[in-house]
Amino acid sequence: MAASTAAAYIPPSFGQPGVSISYRPKRLTSAPSDHASLPTSPVVTVAVPPASIHHIFAHRQWRAGMLMSDALVSSAFRIEARNVLELGAGTGLPSITAAQLHTAKLVVASDYDEPTLMRELKHNVAANMAASPPDVRRKIKVAGHIWGKNTDDLLDCLAASEKFDSVLLADCLWDPLSHADLLKTVVAVLARTPDARVNVIAGLHTGREKVTSFIRRAARAGLVLADVEAPQAWPALSEDAETEEDPDASRPGNEALALARERILELKVCGNTPIQHGEAEAEARIDDEPRLTGERRPFRIEGYGETTEGDVKLRNRWLTVWSLAWAAP
Repeated sequence: MAASTAAAYIPPSFGQPGVSISYRPKRLTSAPSDHASLPTSPVVTVAVPPASIHHIFAHRQWRAGMLMSDALVSSAFRIEARNVLELGAGTGLPSITAAQLHTAKLVVASDYDEPTLMRELKHNVAANMAASPPDVRRKIKVAGHIWGKNTDDLLDCLAASEKFDSVLLADCLWDPLSHADLLKTVVAVLARTPDARVNVIAGLHTGREKVTSFIRRAARAGLVLADVEAPQAWPALSEDAETEEDPDASRPGNEALALARERILELKVCGNTPIQHGEAEAEARIDDEPRLTGERRPFRIEGYGETTEGDVKLRNRWLTVWSLAWAAP
């Protein structure tokens, strides 16, 4: 593959089963040249799980999980004094990042309840938390859970009568057949409080309709798009883009997406070389780490057309960021 072609391709995920990847969560709006002046975040090294259940795609480190970790260290999603649950955790990168911040009440990393997958997730958590004080290590747990099934395995991690204040979903929407089960779990475990949030980062690599169909289904379950919690933490729209309107927002059937332009961030990503197992950190190409480019465009319900985003290679370059909250009574 020519160098120019390789540089143009932005994969949505990294690694293969058995490979370890290291990632240092970074500020969302920092350029590579700013990294040296930023407060250091711990490097998280995770082993990619085996492909024991191939169709759930836990055997990759997804770029959305890296961005979720960046969002957590940037305080873009609130976790202070909250019970935090990550569903579809895979390697556990966002959960580990949340626990290392020492601000959450409890963090639970959860994925499909299969022995080899659970073993790898537990190993990643234990290895990265080993240097933390015992009281910090006790604030992160691992639980196996199959979406849509009994949620006692998740709620048993909490004190009696408590639920989760924050649910994290990093690239969990690619299979529309799983949306109903995923929402069944979310509705069962999310605290019924006005500030409870489902924080979502979802790539467009499998199509924009996966995102919009999930939001429509969530609205029928009582969860609606929420205001962006920390808009200052994210790249801003250009002045010209601020004035753009989405003609589809007012069309019948799009009621759940009427405020999508203001409440869904559509962000461009770049960088293709996370630190691989055995690579000295000093030799890693910090200028090519996975990160945001700083470019943002308004979310469009029906998208930008075949020329702009029809090809998966073009869709790979964009991630959506948004939150759900309980609809007002």
